[in-house]
Amino acid sequence: MFITQLIVWLLAVAINLVALGFAPDNYADTALTGLLYKILTTPWPYWSILIISAAGTALSIWFGDEMMDVTTHTQRIKHHQHGFKYRIVLTAGLGILAVLAYYHLLSDLGIALPAR
Repeated sequence: MFITQLIVWLLAVAINLVALGFAPDNYADTALTGLLYKILTTPWPYWSILIISAAGTALSIWFGDEMMDVTTHTQRIKHHQHGFKYRIVLTAGLGILAVLAYYHLLSDLGIALPAR
């Protein structure tokens, strides 16, 4: 699972580097690719969105592997006692951080979310 996600991330980075190098105008086609262009070309603070995404991918792999391990052995008593609380706090923190980063990105680009 780790190797698959690593290949996906490396492929995505390679495709975007080639696209940025040879055809950066293609990012202006839609609003979504325009946002991606802004994220890729503005290191601070927008690369934090990519870092949060990479951390989320790594945590999903780690938690998935942990869940497989937990079903097969019992020598991790401390993890069994506190693992769920740790996961909840970490997941909630990353979720809040991702939402704040996206709101910051949208406000800097002057994009207003529709009111309900």
